[in-house]
Amino acid sequence: MAAVHFDLTTQTPRCAEWSLPGEPWLITGSPGNRYGFTCSKAGELHWFDWTAEQHPLHRLGVRSSGHDSLLECSDDGALVLLHGSLTTLWDRAAAQPLWTREGTQIASCAFWPGSHRLLCGLETGELVELDPQTGLTLRPICRLQWPLKLSIAPDGQSAVCSDKHGRCTVVELATGSCTWSHKSRSLSLARFAPDGRRLFVTNPEWGVDLAIYSLDSGQRLAAIGGTDEHVKDVQVSPEGVAYFYYCDSRLIAWDPARRSITCWFAAPGTQRFRSPRPL
Repeated sequence: MAAVHFDLTTQTPRCAEWSLPGEPWLITGSPGNRYGFTCSKAGELHWFDWTAEQHPLHRLGVRSSGHDSLLECSDDGALVLLHGSLTTLWDRAAAQPLWTREGTQIASCAFWPGSHRLLCGLETGELVELDPQTGLTLRPICRLQWPLKLSIAPDGQSAVCSDKHGRCTVVELATGSCTWSHKSRSLSLARFAPDGRRLFVTNPEWGVDLAIYSLDSGQRLAAIGGTDEHVKDVQVSPEGVAYFYYCDSRLIAWDPARRSITCWFAAPGTQRFRSPRPL
């Protein structure tokens, strides 16, 4: 297995290679976190340290059965949730599960920033908080339509949920009330800016690959696009630079403050493509 991670200080890609006992399936890591996690199709769960020279893999364990669809970790890399036919929360340092539950119907999850609190979107549409120590439901928050993607604001007060129909909805976590929602052209993913007052949303409308919206009003503030291609994911640096990539693994760095693309990276063999432009 080979993976590329981007050094935000030098804006250069770094490649790491591992030998996994089986075909790689899922990989995750939090921005700014030194730890990453990977799960093979066989269910072998490992963690690694990006700062280590050789990126050795450390085995956490293996799921007992089923097929895995979700892998998420806390900001500090202490906890990682693996969901499939069973849902298990692992303690990285202890290399053992804290709990395992069956039939949770989790469609998405996110840890509160700087915390081990756990927010989950269920296939039934419910948005709930789970107890990270037991896996039991602490409180229901609201009901949406199949929340496939979740992101929580830096202050932990709001979350944005993306459903299977392409609608992004901003929710106040204390009350469960909806601040605003936006229907996108396809499956979208939203991330909060470091100030917590803006949202970066992928694929919001035709001709737009990535746009920034006001958290309070839902008004569009800036956008980049012109390719009509699908953006698969986006991460935002502490400086507010958006790093987003397309399905063919092209990575683009966009600085909205300068209204410019600061760098891009394409894997070897990538076909010719149109470059996005600020709109």
